[in-house]
Amino acid sequence: MSRSQTLEVGTGTETQLRRPPQRPPVDPLKSERVEQPLTVLQVMARLQSMPGWKLTSGGLGIRRTHMFPEVAVASAYVSFVAEMARAAKLPTAVTQRGRRVVVSLRAATQPVKVRRKGLTQSVFDVAKQLG
Repeated sequence: MSRSQTLEVGTGTETQLRRPPQRPPVDPLKSERVEQPLTVLQVMARLQSMPGWKLTSGGLGIRRTHMFPEVAVASAYVSFVAEMARAAKLPTAVTQRGRRVVVSLRAATQPVKVRRKGLTQSVFDVAKQLG
């Protein structure tokens, strides 16, 4: 025994579906959405005002080494750094060896068409928050 169903369209009252208004497409490559890298003088001035932070060997990031009184405190700080970096969407490398924690920050990667290498203000903002 086969079962079939019939659906009648257009009988009775018809409902018109409304589409939401179209928003203009967002261009991710617009210059106001891409953070400009800082100049060498700007980077050096910011580093002088932030004791403990040093430029990485390639010059595309900054690094700081922290020593903590106990391993548990160092582990808690690693978790804190990871959460801060995730919220800021910054690539971060954190290394813990016992009570010693090394934090490396660099600028977020940008689309290939507008790739600009260098440190941005957001890197220094996160570094200031980390201490």
